[in-house]
Formats: sequence, structure tokens, C-alpha cells
Amino acid sequence: MGIETIKAEVLVRLGITLLERDIVFGNLCWKDGLGDFTGAKDDTVNIVVDAFTNASTRALRSGDTRDRVTLKERKIPVQLSTDVQVDIELTDENTSLDIVDFGRQVLRPGMKAVARAVETVAIAGAEGASYAPTNTIDYDPSSDDAWKDVILPARSALQKARVPMDGTLFAALGTNVEEAFLGTDLFIKANESQDGGSAQADAKLVRKGGFTFYSVPGMNPDQAIFGHPSAFALPSRAPAVSSGFPYGATVAQDGFALRVVRGADMASVTDILALDSWMGFAAVTDLGTQDENGVFTPADDPEDSGAEELLIRAVLVTIGSS
Repeated sequence: MGIETIKAEVLVRLGITLLERDIVFGNLCWKDGLGDFTGAKDDTVNIVVDAFTNASTRALRSGDTRDRVTLKERKIPVQLSTDVQVDIELTDENTSLDIVDFGRQVLRPGMKAVARAVETVAIAGAEGASYAPTNTIDYDPSSDDAWKDVILPARSALQKARVPMDGTLFAALGTNVEEAFLGTDLFIKANESQDGGSAQADAKLVRKGGFTFYSVPGMNPDQAIFGHPSAFALPSRAPAVSSGFPYGATVAQDGFALRVVRGADMASVTDILALDSWMGFAAVTDLGTQDENGVFTPADDPEDSGAEELLIRAVLVTIGSS
């Protein structure tokens, strides 16, 4: 009974579904289209950032020579660096007498642990990234004007950075920032959202100023991140199932990858259900220059020596002393 009634493929797909449903910040990162790590040196692949160029003009009938440009993409390396793993011991008594609902009693707790670990890696990477000076904001929690103090400056910084205003902008709030925001008139009805059914939906507070606001308890309570999903890359891959395991499967879905295997520990005559997801994290920088007003101009040539690598696709908000 229990584990014996669930096929490996069904089990791993159920695990992916649970993983995605339990993650908030990780689902706000760029997870897809990050290439194949197989055979990659140092387990590293490159994120391809689209080329940028400027159009030229010439007067009609002038006979002026047409300008020619060469499109040059940029590559940002991202390395698989962390094995998120959970090994669950299943005794004879567990499998024979205790487990009635395998998904709820075994897989769900294991996937919650994986989700917390993935979330921790993603949040630590985002909070510890080096943001462009124009993309950091100090917030006074005693202020009753979050719109003027944070939302408008954050939106302005992203607009000046040419970040797409495509409806996917997010604001991930630590608990103290959330408390301060929810106390303002702007957010007084923030928790009236009717969405539900996943951690991300349940964490969704409100949409204001082009940002969808999320409660992220795992963040530094005094910080918030406003940004575009392309600001942070969170690739994951599933290890291969070894031929030594009689039971196992891998799956990649919606940007997450997972392996589930089952084997026997003959020393204790127990089963081990092992969950693994290999993951990495990278903050996505852009190459260019900013003027005195914070307006960003991308570099035509990635090898342009006068350009800087700047994290401009997100804004870090930190509560200052009131």
C-alpha cells in the first residue's frame, strides 16, 4: 500500500506541482530558456541577453552613406551550485501500517522542505545582489505615503532603465515593509484578493502602480524588492535516475526540475525516498551607462570599455531609521 500504488512518473509530477504551489519568490524569477547544462564546463551555462542597437537617420535625397550595425548579444553565466535534497526514511511499519495518503503524509512534507530551500537560495541571492545606486530606496515606515516614497520612485527607476512595463512587474515585501504598507490608505483593502489555491496566489496582496504585490515572509523583514522577472535567473535541473534504483523518475515543468527515486537501505531494511533538484541563481545585469538623471543607455557593443554592468531590472527597498 502507500508508495506501491503510485507510479514513479505520477509521483514526480505531483511533486513538481506541490513544489510550484509552495514557492512565492522563486516563481517571480526567470526560470525558463536557460539552456542545457549537460557537458557544460563548471556546470555553467550562459543567459543570453538580447542585443541593443540604435537606429540612424539621414536626409532624403542626400545621398549620404547608410550606417551599418552589428547586433551583439550578451551572455551572463549562471552555475548550478546547489543540490536541494530530502531523504525520507520509510520503515516497514510506515509503508505497511501508517501511510494512508502518500501524497499528504510523505510527499507533501518533503516537497515543502524542497520549496523552502529553493526559496531561501533565491531570496538570499536577490537580497545580496549589487544593485545600481539609482535602484536602492530607503523607506521611512512612519510615513503614510508609500505611493510617493517607494512605488513611484521604484517605477521611475525601472522606466529609466528601459525595463519592460509588460504587466509582470512584481513587488516582494518582507514582513515589516508589508506591515508598514498595509497601514497606509493606499493598501487598506489590499487583502481583499479573491485568488487562492497556491502559495503565490495566497501571498498576492494587491496590484498598484503596475506592480503586483506579494507577501514573502522568508525575506529580510525590513526589505522589499520591486522588479521584473528577468532580473533574477533561477535555473534548475534534475539529476539522472541511476540504474541502481528500482524506482525513479525525473521531470521538468514550468521551469522547475525534480528527481524522485526510491531505494532500499539493507542495513536497516527500510526504504528511502529521495528528492533532488539541482539549482543555481544569478542576478541579471545590463551593460551600459547612466546619466545624472538615472537614465540608462545600453551599450551597442558588449565589449565597450566605457560601459558598466548594472543591476537595473529590480529595485531594493530597505526600511531606514524613522
